[in-house]
Amino acid sequence: MENQENNNSALNENLNDAENSSPNDTNSEVYEDNNSELNDNPVSETSVADDGKTADYTDSGEENPGESENIEAQEQPKKKKVFYLPIIITAAILLIAIIFFGVAYLFFDNSVEGAWIIEGSDATSDEIQSAQDAANANTYYIFTNDVDEQGNKIAKLKVGTMELSGTYSLSDGTDGARTLTVSVSYFFAGEYTYEVSGNVFTGKTMTLTSNNTPYKFKSASLPELKVDVPENFEVKDELVGEWNESEYNMTYKFDDKGNVYVNQGGTLEVNGTYEVNDSTITIHYLAGEETKLDLEYSFDGDTLILSGLGYEKVG
Repeated sequence: MENQENNNSALNENLNDAENSSPNDTNSEVYEDNNSELNDNPVSETSVADDGKTADYTDSGEENPGESENIEAQEQPKKKKVFYLPIIITAAILLIAIIFFGVAYLFFDNSVEGAWIIEGSDATSDEIQSAQDAANANTYYIFTNDVDEQGNKIAKLKVGTMELSGTYSLSDGTDGARTLTVSVSYFFAGEYTYEVSGNVFTGKTMTLTSNNTPYKFKSASLPELKVDVPENFEVKDELVGEWNESEYNMTYKFDDKGNVYVNQGGTLEVNGTYEVNDSTITIHYLAGEETKLDLEYSFDGDTLILSGLGYEKVG
């Protein structure tokens, strides 16, 4: 035990001596010499020796390209995600406004624009042989958003494939009543007070009143009507084209498929088909029922003579 205590005492003294001593004290001259050599000959951190081997050096004075790139990458600030909150809020407000006005239009639109038929006068495909015959039998009162050259809104009266055009205007009376003034030839003309109710889902109704007499209409969709080309149609090349008569501003347009378009001064339009027999052009169109119009034709030089009137080719 006494020997063991002596040994422990010696060990403790050696440990204390080791802790109090510094490696730099014993090898200071060696380190100073080595550092002096390194400072005199700086090398890159990773360089290739003459024998092709890669040596690892530190504290070099030369720039390491790879290290430079890493430093630049680290120095670049990270892009922050930007939430465009004001834009999102604005878009949401616009969407809500569109929905609101859309719903208001669908449920509370009281304009007269669109196509109408008189209630109780419309024919149905159950009453007539076909849906086209039923649509052909109806008279459509149309108020458009289009305007003529004078800026007046255009109204139309459509029967079959024939249309009459005129104008209309709307105004508010001093008594609060709304007034519709329309002029479509002599078929539909006058001044009416009007009321519109309903919506696009359940259907809209309109009441026109004149001299205390009400006329009730309901909204309708315009049908696409067509007239079949006669089976014996043969094209006449000399007729194909657009022809105009200047005195009455009449226009006929014949194509090579058997279709014809007629326009009288912009107030009467007819779409139909035609056929030629000898010196007669027969035009087929719809006006409540299938109707035909016979025109005698001839040529005087380049002028087309239809029922005694001369037409010049304009297209």
